[in-house]
Amino acid sequence: MVALLRPSPLLPYNLGNYLYGVTKIAFWPYLAATWVGMLPGTFLYVYLGAVGKGAASEKSAGPWKWVLIGAGLVATVVVTIWISRLAKKARGLATQSITDK
Repeated sequence: MVALLRPSPLLPYNLGNYLYGVTKIAFWPYLAATWVGMLPGTFLYVYLGAVGKGAASEKSAGPWKWVLIGAGLVATVVVTIWISRLAKKARGLATQSITDK
């Protein structure tokens, strides 16, 4: 659940950290899930920085390079959105199972 909620903008980090602190999740699983859950967003920010640096420093880039850069950007955004939707769905299922009890 931690790994799925980390990339989601649905739950702010401060509130999430508080909620994880009052649960029985152990430190190492929390740390590992946080690390895995934050990877897609981290890759997106690093990729955008690398693309910006490449665009600012090179005077002429071939069209195929821009096609590959665009495809990589689209793939990164799609994966980030997909994981965010998985997190929302998992959160909804977890909330539903809690209210059913």
